[in-house]
Amino acid sequence: MIHVKPIEIKAIYNKTAKEYEELVIPCKICQYLILIHELELQGNEDVLELGSGPGYLSTEIAKVLKNGMITGIDISENMIELAKCRVKENGLENAQFFVGDVMDLKFEDKYFDICVTSYLIHWLTDIKHFFKEVHRVLKEGGKLGIISPSQEWYHEIQKAFRNIIEKYKRYIPKDSPRELVGLRIYSENELREILAETGFKVHKLISFRYKESTPIDLCLKRINAKSGETYLSFIPIDMQENIKQEFRNELVSVSGELTITESGYIIIAEKGVKI
Repeated sequence: MIHVKPIEIKAIYNKTAKEYEELVIPCKICQYLILIHELELQGNEDVLELGSGPGYLSTEIAKVLKNGMITGIDISENMIELAKCRVKENGLENAQFFVGDVMDLKFEDKYFDICVTSYLIHWLTDIKHFFKEVHRVLKEGGKLGIISPSQEWYHEIQKAFRNIIEKYKRYIPKDSPRELVGLRIYSENELREILAETGFKVHKLISFRYKESTPIDLCLKRINAKSGETYLSFIPIDMQENIKQEFRNELVSVSGELTITESGYIIIAEKGVKI
């Protein structure tokens, strides 16, 4: 997969927004509820969600904020429209959404009590800059909540993908990321170190791992909704349809009907030292 620029990520999720909402979000609701529980919201906070997508996490947070406000930003206009529709359907008036770049936050210093982000950091080109921006807009002692996939995430599919990568590596630039979705998936220890370097203290890390039996075609639809098929971008266009079928065949050989491992971690950190 080639280096993905923000404008390309924007195009991916403008294209797949509805499919992402329908196929991917239902798998994450329990993770959202755990994050909200661990944040110990008092109900009067100003909260920022970075990469708010179709607004499900923001909606659940808004329900808890009786006297607070949730602000969501996302690079995709289509995701923002879905988020606005969702809070309207839920009769919520304490949620607002804007198109924006998480690497260049248009907010004052020390504005938010809490920042949250879910399944975003594996897309970031400069994760340290991102956390420094989050640090800047958080109040002193403010909380940061993160949901991230772990390196074991979808390892059955990753194995099939790596078999394809190995077979067609002659087409892949040497410095190209090799992830199925995103640019880089960080280990728990790597993320702890990065957070410490950018002024955060991790208070809690909760790992989760479960298996789900998933028909292959549904699994591929979910992957495509998350990635916009950018994992095929290194392949010449006239070969891509054949490679898709080959990838599907690899999945069958690796795991039959496919038992997918969903794994990741939830982090609660606090803004600490100045940077």
